[in-house]
Amino acid sequence: MIRGIELIVRDVEEFVAFFQKLGFEQIARTKHHGDAAELKLPGENQTIFEIHQAGGEEVIAIR
Repeated sequence: MIRGIELIVRDVEEFVAFFQKLGFEQIARTKHHGDAAELKLPGENQTIFEIHQAGGEEVIAIR
């Protein structure tokens, strides 16, 4: 099972709104990488999507 997927975007707010329209719920908001949000679908054991803005050298990860 994939625990988390990191998405690097230009506009965090735009992608948070898009994912929420698809039924995702925001579970965290931080200043990680300047601005970041974590979202998942309702229910247990759902994959968490971390959406953040890229800055500098970025290591993209799938966990």
